[in-house]
Amino acid sequence: MTCDFSSTITPNTPMSIVDMAQTVIEIASVDIKEMPGINQEIPVHPWTGNRYLDASHLLSNLTQGQELRIRLQERTDLLKLVQTTDLAPYAAIGDCHNRIDIPCGITCISTTPTFTNVNFKFNRQFQIGVQRCLTTERFYNVGIFTRRWAESKRALEMFKNIAVWNDVMCDAINNPGPILNNKFRCSLGATTFVQVGTTPAESQKMIIGALKQAVDYYKGTFGVEPIIYTSTAGKDLMQRNLLELQQTVGCCGMTFNPAGEGRTTAETMFSSNQPDTGTGFFMYEGLRQFLNQGIHILKDNVMLTGGLTASEDRSTWLNPFEQEVDGANHVYFLFTHPDAAAVLDVMIRDFFQSARPCDGDVESYGQLWIQGDAVLFPELNIVLDAQAPACPSFDLSVTAPADPAA
Repeated sequence: MTCDFSSTITPNTPMSIVDMAQTVIEIASVDIKEMPGINQEIPVHPWTGNRYLDASHLLSNLTQGQELRIRLQERTDLLKLVQTTDLAPYAAIGDCHNRIDIPCGITCISTTPTFTNVNFKFNRQFQIGVQRCLTTERFYNVGIFTRRWAESKRALEMFKNIAVWNDVMCDAINNPGPILNNKFRCSLGATTFVQVGTTPAESQKMIIGALKQAVDYYKGTFGVEPIIYTSTAGKDLMQRNLLELQQTVGCCGMTFNPAGEGRTTAETMFSSNQPDTGTGFFMYEGLRQFLNQGIHILKDNVMLTGGLTASEDRSTWLNPFEQEVDGANHVYFLFTHPDAAAVLDVMIRDFFQSARPCDGDVESYGQLWIQGDAVLFPELNIVLDAQAPACPSFDLSVTAPADPAA
């Protein structure tokens, strides 16, 4: 995970015959072939179209300002809207039964709502572009140029989504909200950034219990189901906790057939064949019987873990759910809701510049975008901070128990 997205591309380098020629040695009829593909799915976030952000109002008034102030009425503790006092002792009235004695006249009371403001701003600029020289266009494959433009637009969508994921995670970690229900403060802590163990071994023992506590808190406090996200390292941590529970207390409904050939129930807990959400995540169903919902697992994508340069400097990785802190590999589980954050991006320049033969003879395409994202309700973003080995082990250290009927 990173909070710094600054990157530069060398300007004014139009594609030339050297870049796009099928061959510069001899004429050939074969086309340029692409290398085998790698996973480059766009990890879609859930905060587009936030109902609290009046995007049309902002976009239609950009000449007046580029910042939108969202005025929110703060939550009300309904029990604080009622005044209650003990009744005075019943008063004796002659020989009759004692009766309620309320003085004539009512003292008026009033409660006033309180408000807060959240300012939504654009905080990032994106630019893509391609250029080609027309002087030598008959000598190269023009399809390379148009393909690069299509790739650039796809890369733009990926980068915008990745930036939002990392922004929201950085905010949830560095500026957590409060835990609103005091009942859960003894287990989750005072804020929505919850530490689950201080070593990989501790996190492995505690992660399922922490997930269940957080789900119970979220549903009970906000009355909605959270959307839960993590990485494949988080999935591995959950599975190891399940294996450990099965080995030590025989939980989770897993059984073994008499021949000891393997599990016959709860296959979804360890299956690699999980439903694909089509959003850069797959749905892990292994804890559904505990949490009554699945968990979104970010697909492994080399673009998020150092890129094709295979950088081992984890501080540069863009995976929003993993981060190295003081040599420890932290894995994050995010509980969120579509209302938690707001995102808006707008293209402010889309241009095509035709070539001028006496002035470079270069044809250019380009787009310039600005994007804004803001966490509106930090209390709706809960982060479980677990630790996991930087490199997963092959050893699951679990053997099938003896068949009880044998």
